[in-house]
Amino acid sequence: MHDILLGALILFAGFVPVAIALYYSKQLLNKADLLYTMGKAERETTVNEMKKWLLGDEFSLRLKNVFNGMMGAEVKKVKAGIKEEALIQGLPPPAKKAIIDGAGSFIEDYGVSKKTVKGIKAGLEMFFNKKSPQQIQQQDALIKQMAGEYGFPVQGQVFPPQQEQF
Repeated sequence: MHDILLGALILFAGFVPVAIALYYSKQLLNKADLLYTMGKAERETTVNEMKKWLLGDEFSLRLKNVFNGMMGAEVKKVKAGIKEEALIQGLPPPAKKAIIDGAGSFIEDYGVSKKTVKGIKAGLEMFFNKKSPQQIQQQDALIKQMAGEYGFPVQGQVFPPQQEQF
């Protein structure tokens, strides 16, 4: 009789944890199925919205705006203003130095002698410090104005010399 009770106790002791594990596994499986179904529905909604956006009027309208468009004209105006200002201002000195040093180091890594690299750096420095056409025009206008004020001829125009006061 004790063997039967002991066998029943062992069987019951093994069955209860397994039953609890199976119950919670079933609960987790139900949650996973619910999440899978929700994800599938969300994916279908997203796919439908993307198809509508890509194949509908929204995408073609935005694409047209990018190429031709309403917003494109404003961007072109701003970009043109920035480009003109950048041409007048030029690169800032730290950027010029960084580019020159980087190019020199790059060339030196390929076995070019230090004297040649120094010459290449000097050439790049001369290139980067070259004045833009706008700067040259501004400088010429300033020189003409100063020359005119002191009575020197400017482009065929002769200004009368100023009378010195005693």
